[in-house]
Amino acid sequence: MKLVNMLLADYANVTSDNKLNVMGVFTTIHAASYPARHPTLFLVIQLLPELGELDQDKELRIRLVDSDDQGSLSLSVPVRIVKNEVGDRPGTNALIRLDDIVFPSADSYRFVAEMDGEPIGEAPLTTLVSP
Repeated sequence: MKLVNMLLADYANVTSDNKLNVMGVFTTIHAASYPARHPTLFLVIQLLPELGELDQDKELRIRLVDSDDQGSLSLSVPVRIVKNEVGDRPGTNALIRLDDIVFPSADSYRFVAEMDGEPIGEAPLTTLVSP
């Protein structure tokens, strides 16, 4: 499995013809004080399967870790790799909506993605105290 994109956004969706719409891409969150609660964010992951992975169910695991590699969030999302009509390798989109995430302190965080136990990528996130 190849990671094409992994990013954080204010909103994302996929149209009926598999077009990915992403709005408000960010890597920094500002808060007046900590712990800080972020209301909603979308973790957007685009994957390109290998030919042998078509028509399979996979498990996408997401972890949020801080600069000391301490995890504060862990979840698993099932992903179905579907062969398209042409029989080529269609991209697969995983959009994960995360509500009310609490960040204990201003720090450098990472969303880490694993597919079937193998690391495939990361999306960085820095939380800062607002001036």
